[in-house]
Amino acid sequence: MAQNRIFVTHVGSLIRPPRLVEFLKKIDANEPYDATAYQACLTASIAEVVQQQADAGVDIVSDGEFAKGISWAFYVHERLAGITIKPLTPDEAKNPDVSPLGGRDRLAFPEFYAETDPPAFLKRMNIKVVCDGPIKYCGQAQVQRDIANLKSAVARTKVVGAFLPVVAPASVLPSFRNEHYGNERDFLFALAEALRDEYKAIVDAGLIVQIDDAFLPYMHEKMV
Repeated sequence: MAQNRIFVTHVGSLIRPPRLVEFLKKIDANEPYDATAYQACLTASIAEVVQQQADAGVDIVSDGEFAKGISWAFYVHERLAGITIKPLTPDEAKNPDVSPLGGRDRLAFPEFYAETDPPAFLKRMNIKVVCDGPIKYCGQAQVQRDIANLKSAVARTKVVGAFLPVVAPASVLPSFRNEHYGNERDFLFALAEALRDEYKAIVDAGLIVQIDDAFLPYMHEKMV
């Protein structure tokens, strides 16, 4: 398509509307919720945020990452077989090689993080991820829901294109324990192959994939 300007896009995560946040809080806390009402709210919220992006002049829009209630990276834990999420022991929580948290920045500015880390976030991050079986992608239903919601919303607007943010292999399990594969290379290749299913589903649907690897600089912060 001929054009005389640079297309506008953005990173992907946008502010969730309050009614959607209420569902996400219940899901995160493992409290009962109306699944049908949640799906309807999610679809409507994505339609609204896509329209807001279009109205603001964004050419290539996203679903705002609204379907990723857990986090931009850990959402995929629910879409992978072969991993188990376990709570950290008190000693593990203090070990930056094990805990998803840690690093020089947190040591240097503990008052800042004490104020900005909500209890729900700290609880969510107080985990270790154990690979205890063959890693396989089992999130076909979720990714197809995400694709359908975004494409339906885009169909009502006049935008150039749309993308779905997804997590990069290195950011899925930043502090994992391998109890299944013989070496780290086999583990990482199996993980990448599983994530390929999600990436390919999005591309096959005619959408753009945005691969987030925010843990890359974060892991350097922890290692050094």
